[in-house]
Amino acid sequence: MTRILIIYRVDKSKTENIGVVKKLIGQVDGLKQSNCKVDYVIHDTKHIYLNNQPIYDIPSEKIGISFKWNYFNHLKKVKVESYDACIIRYGLSSFSFISFLKRFKLENEKAQLLIDMPTYPYQQEHVGIIGRAKVFIDQTLSKKLEPLVDFVLHSGVETSIFDVPTIKVSNGINCEQLRARTFSKRKNHKMIAVGKWRSWHGLDRLIKGLATYEHDSDITLDIVGDGPELERLYQLVKKNQLDDRVTFQGICVGEKLDRLFDEADIGVGTLGLFRKGVKVDSSLKNREYIARGLPIILSSKDADIKSDLSFVFKVPEDASIIDIRMIERYLDGLNVETIIQKTRSFAENHLSWRSKMKALIKDLGI
Repeated sequence: MTRILIIYRVDKSKTENIGVVKKLIGQVDGLKQSNCKVDYVIHDTKHIYLNNQPIYDIPSEKIGISFKWNYFNHLKKVKVESYDACIIRYGLSSFSFISFLKRFKLENEKAQLLIDMPTYPYQQEHVGIIGRAKVFIDQTLSKKLEPLVDFVLHSGVETSIFDVPTIKVSNGINCEQLRARTFSKRKNHKMIAVGKWRSWHGLDRLIKGLATYEHDSDITLDIVGDGPELERLYQLVKKNQLDDRVTFQGICVGEKLDRLFDEADIGVGTLGLFRKGVKVDSSLKNREYIARGLPIILSSKDADIKSDLSFVFKVPEDASIIDIRMIERYLDGLNVETIIQKTRSFAENHLSWRSKMKALIKDLGI
């Protein structure tokens, strides 16, 4: 049986990391459904875990930059000899990361080492003095990756990153864990936007569109989640007196999130990837919207979701204000029950983690 190790340097206890943890669980489940034996590494504020077993106790004073910098030094209890492949979520190169890769190759030269690239290019995500310093170190150390890493998993157009060949793997979802929305007729339309908000999500384009929208009927927006951009979005709503049309719901999970999806007519995808030079989208939010039975608003090209699909409303890939009237006309012309069936079926057949991981194992030849 093929054995895979997955490493995520992610704090699973933080609500802001819910989406990333979902991805890890999805990859694990998808690989298991592909007849692989899978172990995974993740942490919270107290321990680093191998599966559910603590392998390192984190002193409280070490949580922070120092802990992240030395993270891979704390994985000595992970015995790497028996794995056929190791997938590591990329979070900038550090000395401990390079050392771990060297140990892995030394102790298990036949195994394939894979970097899972969450986004690329990623440099613009790191701002301020500390951010620029981290990127400078990353640019220096990442030059050492080419002889150590076999493939970079990436959904974009690049055929190589760090001079390492890429394998196209876009994000997937666990459809079984997501309930499709229930259908109910209502007079007005509601948009839902879920995320950890940053400038490149481009939600300001939609809010500015609502500010210029004039019509007898009403179309509203629920914003779910938090993030560094949230305060600016809040001020933009306040400035344009949109409190009656835009509701900030905060972080929502479980039944509350299910209810918000039931009340929604369309999901808002990422609308500003051009702001950081990313050409191809692979957002988990796009996939969750579709699995929930929602049509979606897209700006960038998505790795799996073609813009000519009946449940996709395409807007320009630039900083222009989005025309809300066009969204309203699009929604008016939809058969909601048919769209729910189409989107759910598409998600199950094309966006599941099982299909993604099965293809990866085939590409790796293991």
